[in-house]
Amino acid sequence: MKKIFKENINTKEYWDDVYSKEDKTGIKRIYTDLWEEVAKHIPNKPFSLIDIGCGCGHLLHYLSINRPKLNLYGTDFSAEAIKLANKNCPEAELKLCCDNSFPFAKESFDIIICSEVLEHIENPRGFLKRVCTLLKNGGFLITTTPWKWGESDPEHIWNYEKPQDIIMLSSGKLKMLESTIANNNRTMVVLAEKSEVDFSSRKNKLVAMIVVYNEAGRFLARVLDHLSIWVDEIVILDDGSTDSTVDICRHYPKVYLYKNGSRFFNQHEAALRSRLWDLTVRHNPDWILAIDADELFTDHILDEIEYYLEQKDYDAIAFRLFDFWSSEEFYRIDGAWNPWTRYPGIFLSRYQPEWGATWPDSVIHSGRWPLEYRSIYNVYFSDIRIKHFGWARTEDHLRKYLFYREKDLQQCGKIQQHTESVMYTKEKVKLERWFERKRKPL
Repeated sequence: MKKIFKENINTKEYWDDVYSKEDKTGIKRIYTDLWEEVAKHIPNKPFSLIDIGCGCGHLLHYLSINRPKLNLYGTDFSAEAIKLANKNCPEAELKLCCDNSFPFAKESFDIIICSEVLEHIENPRGFLKRVCTLLKNGGFLITTTPWKWGESDPEHIWNYEKPQDIIMLSSGKLKMLESTIANNNRTMVVLAEKSEVDFSSRKNKLVAMIVVYNEAGRFLARVLDHLSIWVDEIVILDDGSTDSTVDICRHYPKVYLYKNGSRFFNQHEAALRSRLWDLTVRHNPDWILAIDADELFTDHILDEIEYYLEQKDYDAIAFRLFDFWSSEEFYRIDGAWNPWTRYPGIFLSRYQPEWGATWPDSVIHSGRWPLEYRSIYNVYFSDIRIKHFGWARTEDHLRKYLFYREKDLQQCGKIQQHTESVMYTKEKVKLERWFERKRKPL
């Protein structure tokens, strides 16, 4: 599952215009091969079935003919679509929905179809959670999404590459039964059953690992406050702090504090990371979280972490990091700072004790993970975001620039362009305002 970083054109106004033109021209979106594949999973019995994002109602019409015993319902957020659907399938009960809710009671349906919908949704996790509330326990969800279309369609926000992507979005509320590639290898069809998973008793141990140095008055306390809610243990290696950082760490019951006699980071970062790793694995983790003292997850991680730790399809979880610049309101988007074009980084990984741990001989930018963990192929790309406050204070910029410039010269023989960009003028720095996504209750 990967995001396509384009402007989201999927507004009500856009789709009202699309469907009004469809009504005038008489052009129909007919996908008979796909509908046949969907119908294979639907018995001809008096079950309640809703097509969410029903559009013009063509799929509902197909089912009314080929599965006449069904009780059919449909909903869409386009008024023009609902108008057409009423013409095309008068047998179905159709209702207009709003952005954040559906006009039906919880657990109303035996079967829900979301056909060619999820790729258009800005927040598919929140959307799918709301969909699951409409489904009876033991009921079935059928989704269809484009498969390997790339960025060819301007209406698509997400690419879904594996059926597990759909299941992961449900946070344990769905169990996959079957998946197929249909419609001439252009569409992925997933059949899932609603089956609540109880993660109230965590089975897998999550250990966070952090290097700290002179963090007093900065962001460490906020990071530890948050981590203490959802991790089991926090391994901290203090790299020779001369302020009250150690005292801050000792305030937290989940923290296991270790100290270096002298500072490693300004000499050889890989040696520091290697020692932190060795200390962390002594705590027998099932999963390891690699995070810095100025990085803060959004609260959405609280809703998802239990499922991330208990699922068996992925061995690593990647997250998008946002570099806040000279404030906690704006993050940077020019060059290599741009979180939308930069590849999401792995912050959470299943511990593999049989792999060993090899580190590069790097004085700087050595990475958070041993080399063995940098080629994991089954990585889940989460849409949960991480705030990085390391550049949020303007007064830190020159000091950090001088440090990284020296290390660039030592390791590479020249100053890297990304390092130079720290001192760009205001005219060259591009910023985007941060927005908070609400945690939507079920």
